[in-house]
Amino acid sequence: MGIIAIAAGAALALSACAGGSAGSSSPQSIDGKITGAITFQTWNLKAGFKDYFEGLISSFEKKHPGTEIKWLDQPADNYAQKLQAQVTSNSLPDVVNTAPDLAYPLAQAGALLDLGKADPKAKSLYLADAWDSTKYADPAGSFAYPWYLNTGPTFFNKKLFTEAGLDAAAPPKSYDDMLKQAAQLGKAANGKFYMWGNVPTIIDLAENGVKVITADQTKFTFDSSRAEELLKEFKAAYDAKGILPAGLSASYTGVGDAFMSGQVAMNSGSAYDLKNFDKNAPELAQNLGIAPAFSSTGVYQMSVQDLSVSSKSKNTPTAVAFAKYVTNAENQMAFAKIVNIFPSSTGSLDDPFFSKTDGTQNTELRVAAAAQLKSAESFRPPVFTAAMETYVQQQFADAILGKTPIKDALANAVAKCNQLLG
Repeated sequence: MGIIAIAAGAALALSACAGGSAGSSSPQSIDGKITGAITFQTWNLKAGFKDYFEGLISSFEKKHPGTEIKWLDQPADNYAQKLQAQVTSNSLPDVVNTAPDLAYPLAQAGALLDLGKADPKAKSLYLADAWDSTKYADPAGSFAYPWYLNTGPTFFNKKLFTEAGLDAAAPPKSYDDMLKQAAQLGKAANGKFYMWGNVPTIIDLAENGVKVITADQTKFTFDSSRAEELLKEFKAAYDAKGILPAGLSASYTGVGDAFMSGQVAMNSGSAYDLKNFDKNAPELAQNLGIAPAFSSTGVYQMSVQDLSVSSKSKNTPTAVAFAKYVTNAENQMAFAKIVNIFPSSTGSLDDPFFSKTDGTQNTELRVAAAAQLKSAESFRPPVFTAAMETYVQQQFADAILGKTPIKDALANAVAKCNQLLG
């Protein structure tokens, strides 16, 4: 969803007839004269970045006389459903803002150009892990150009840490450590506030070394002893009043607000959040601590936004040229200097903008996040649907609440995911 929510977490039930035979987007020629009109669709970006995109479009049109880029921007809500409707009605724009899980069902429907076949040299233009996030096993191919990235960190409230007797100068750097400190905080705060407010996800499991799915993405495998151990730690922290009870509800979406109001002491986020804290939570901003994202493997979660090209485009050369123009190193760097996101273009993260700090909190966060991205990958499998996510969350919450044995909850979750995958 534009800048704020990178991962869509949704899947579209698209039939093969909606955009061609499933997985059959044949490699169209990207050669030819760059001219004529194309449509370009973004996801909730016009309100905040109108000047940037209008300037980008204007510069492309000047560079390629005879071209015309018609910019569409969809609202944040129901973007997945909008894409579904566009594919069904054969009106998908030529260049469209996607994410790995959004592009996957479109690729299955044959609605996206396989850029791995159509433009094989493009791979070298982007970070390897970012490019890999655009690749699917079924249909086999790469169905987007990576665009902008984000990752971590973990934010914490120094004041609440101190009140609970924790060392604000040594915040937890792993889930194991956080959950141990959550139990300590729970005993000290006794329900006045909590350490954490989220049910663990399969991304959390992956960051802790759990193999979530097979390499060919045909079978979920996260019911491991390591996953069981992590859920036991969550349960112990919950029993000690270290986990926000409301956070275990499937309908709860307020953990961000709970962190800003001082109801929870620690929360994951992104570099974009700093402006929000300054504007809407000044007391938190004065007591804000920043720690790396949790990882027991040294590999961090990377959220990715992409640009895909419609396999039905009547102007493929211009569509591909524009998508690559938006995602080239120069234009990604310009965008990164407007908002706290990170470029996927090769070599860009080595720029001093991402490696040198001036001592301010914003630059320290930017440098730390850029370093994380050099050893980051997208842990959420694109085949992991919203229905799977809902069921997994419910099983994990029941395990933490003691309603279901942990081993059974993991087995149930894996079985359900594999059933839905099949």
